[in-house]
Amino acid sequence: MKKTIISAVLLIFVLLTGCSNEFAKEQYDDTDLIISSVDRYAKSMAVMSSVDNKITFTAQQFDGRETIWSGNYEDYRNVDIEFTFSISSGKAKLVFIDSEGKLENIAEITPDSVIDVTMQYTALMREGVNRIKLVGYDCKDLELNMELKEWFE
Repeated sequence: MKKTIISAVLLIFVLLTGCSNEFAKEQYDDTDLIISSVDRYAKSMAVMSSVDNKITFTAQQFDGRETIWSGNYEDYRNVDIEFTFSISSGKAKLVFIDSEGKLENIAEITPDSVIDVTMQYTALMREGVNRIKLVGYDCKDLELNMELKEWFE
Protein backbone atom coordinates (compact mmCIF):
# COMPACT_ATOMS: atom_id res chain seq x y z
CA MET A 1 0.00 0.00 0.00
CA LYS A 2 2.83 2.38 0.91
CA LYS A 3 4.52 1.76 -2.47
CA THR A 4 1.28 2.51 -4.28
CA ILE A 5 0.89 5.85 -2.51
CA ILE A 6 4.50 6.81 -3.21
CA SER A 7 4.11 5.80 -6.87
CA ALA A 8 0.91 7.84 -7.19
CA VAL A 9 2.56 10.91 -5.64
CA LEU A 10 5.57 10.59 -7.96
CA LEU A 11 3.28 10.20 -10.99
CA ILE A 12 1.33 13.33 -10.05
CA PHE A 13 4.61 15.23 -9.56
CA VAL A 14 5.89 14.18 -13.00
CA LEU A 15 2.60 15.13 -14.66
CA LEU A 16 2.56 18.56 -13.03
CA THR A 17 6.16 19.44 -13.89
CA GLY A 18 5.59 19.06 -17.65
CA CYS A 19 8.25 19.43 -20.31
CA SER A 20 10.35 22.51 -20.85
CA ASN A 21 11.03 23.73 -24.37
CA GLU A 22 13.65 26.24 -23.24
CA PHE A 23 16.14 24.41 -25.47
CA ALA A 24 14.52 25.98 -28.54
CA LYS A 25 15.19 29.55 -27.39
CA GLU A 26 18.75 28.70 -26.32
CA GLN A 27 19.52 26.97 -29.64
CA TYR A 28 17.69 29.39 -31.96
CA ASP A 29 20.90 31.03 -33.21
CA ASP A 30 23.22 27.99 -32.88
CA THR A 31 24.36 27.55 -36.48
CA ASP A 32 26.14 24.24 -35.81
CA LEU A 33 22.98 22.66 -34.40
CA ILE A 34 20.79 24.08 -37.14
CA ILE A 35 22.97 22.77 -39.99
CA SER A 36 23.31 19.32 -38.40
CA SER A 37 21.12 16.60 -39.85
CA VAL A 38 19.55 16.05 -36.42
CA ASP A 39 16.20 17.72 -35.82
CA ARG A 40 14.87 18.50 -32.34
CA TYR A 41 11.41 19.89 -31.85
CA ALA A 42 8.26 19.88 -29.78
CA LYS A 43 4.98 20.63 -31.50
CA SER A 44 1.28 20.19 -30.97
CA MET A 45 -1.63 20.00 -33.38
CA ALA A 46 0.85 20.00 -36.28
CA VAL A 47 0.13 18.96 -39.85
CA MET A 48 2.56 18.89 -42.76
CA SER A 49 1.60 18.19 -46.36
CA SER A 50 3.97 17.88 -49.30
CA VAL A 51 2.63 17.42 -52.84
CA ASP A 52 4.42 18.30 -56.08
CA ASN A 53 6.98 20.59 -54.38
CA LYS A 54 4.19 22.43 -52.52
CA ILE A 55 4.61 22.25 -48.76
CA THR A 56 2.13 23.32 -46.13
CA PHE A 57 3.02 23.21 -42.45
CA THR A 58 0.72 24.32 -39.64
CA ALA A 59 1.11 23.92 -35.88
CA GLN A 60 -0.79 25.19 -32.90
CA GLN A 61 2.55 25.26 -31.02
CA PHE A 62 6.11 24.77 -32.27
CA ASP A 63 9.54 24.88 -30.63
CA GLY A 64 12.87 23.71 -32.07
CA ARG A 65 14.20 22.93 -35.53
CA GLU A 66 12.69 20.63 -38.14
CA THR A 67 13.68 19.79 -41.71
CA ILE A 68 10.64 20.46 -43.85
CA TRP A 69 12.23 19.79 -47.26
CA SER A 70 15.34 18.10 -48.64
CA GLY A 71 16.48 17.38 -52.17
CA ASN A 72 19.46 15.56 -53.64
CA TYR A 73 20.87 17.19 -56.77
CA GLU A 74 23.43 15.84 -59.23
CA ASP A 75 24.44 19.30 -60.45
CA TYR A 76 24.00 22.97 -59.60
CA ARG A 77 20.48 24.29 -60.02
CA ASN A 78 18.59 27.48 -59.16
CA VAL A 79 15.32 26.97 -57.34
CA ASP A 80 12.79 29.71 -56.57
CA ILE A 81 11.09 29.32 -53.22
CA GLU A 82 7.77 31.15 -52.96
CA PHE A 83 6.22 31.32 -49.51
CA THR A 84 3.94 32.90 -46.94
CA PHE A 85 4.82 32.55 -43.25
CA SER A 86 2.99 33.62 -40.09
CA ILE A 87 2.75 33.13 -36.31
CA SER A 88 0.61 34.72 -33.60
CA SER A 89 3.37 34.65 -30.96
CA GLY A 90 7.03 33.67 -30.62
CA LYS A 91 9.83 33.91 -33.16
CA ALA A 92 10.55 31.74 -36.21
CA LYS A 93 12.79 31.55 -39.21
CA LEU A 94 13.09 29.56 -42.39
CA VAL A 95 16.66 28.62 -43.37
CA PHE A 96 18.33 27.08 -46.42
CA ILE A 97 21.28 24.72 -45.91
CA ASP A 98 23.23 23.73 -49.01
CA SER A 99 25.09 20.45 -49.45
CA GLU A 100 28.32 22.06 -48.21
CA GLY A 101 26.73 23.12 -44.91
CA LYS A 102 26.36 26.80 -45.75
CA LEU A 103 23.34 28.30 -43.98
CA GLU A 104 21.29 31.22 -45.31
CA ASN A 105 18.24 32.80 -43.69
CA ILE A 106 15.31 32.82 -46.07
CA ALA A 107 13.01 34.72 -43.72
CA GLU A 108 12.62 35.50 -40.02
CA ILE A 109 9.33 36.52 -38.44
CA THR A 110 7.66 37.64 -35.24
CA PRO A 111 3.92 38.34 -34.81
CA ASP A 112 4.60 41.92 -35.90
CA SER A 113 6.39 40.91 -39.10
CA VAL A 114 4.36 38.07 -40.59
CA ILE A 115 4.70 37.44 -44.31
CA ASP A 116 1.14 37.27 -45.59
CA VAL A 117 1.94 38.17 -49.19
CA THR A 118 3.85 35.69 -51.33
CA MET A 119 7.59 36.30 -51.06
CA GLN A 120 10.32 34.76 -53.21
CA TYR A 121 13.82 33.53 -52.42
CA THR A 122 16.18 31.99 -55.00
CA ALA A 123 18.42 29.21 -53.69
CA LEU A 124 21.43 27.78 -55.50
CA MET A 125 21.16 24.03 -54.99
CA ARG A 126 24.59 22.47 -55.00
CA GLU A 127 25.50 18.91 -55.88
CA GLY A 128 24.34 16.69 -53.01
CA VAL A 129 21.65 17.04 -50.36
CA ASN A 130 20.20 20.53 -49.82
CA ARG A 131 17.66 21.23 -47.04
CA ILE A 132 15.18 23.78 -45.77
CA LYS A 133 14.53 23.92 -42.03
CA LEU A 134 12.01 25.62 -39.84
CA VAL A 135 13.49 27.00 -36.60
CA GLY A 136 11.49 28.66 -33.84
CA TYR A 137 10.58 29.09 -30.20
CA ASP A 138 7.37 29.91 -28.34
CA CYS A 139 5.56 29.77 -31.70
CA LYS A 140 1.79 29.66 -31.67
CA ASP A 141 -0.54 29.35 -34.65
CA LEU A 142 2.35 28.83 -37.06
CA GLU A 143 1.45 28.63 -40.73
CA LEU A 144 3.87 28.13 -43.62
CA ASN A 145 2.93 27.69 -47.28
CA MET A 146 5.83 27.11 -49.63
CA GLU A 147 6.38 26.10 -53.24
CA LEU A 148 9.70 25.23 -54.90
CA LYS A 149 10.08 26.01 -58.60
CA GLU A 150 13.16 24.87 -60.49
CA TRP A 151 14.53 26.79 -63.42
CA PHE A 152 17.49 26.30 -65.69
CA GLU A 153 19.88 28.85 -67.17
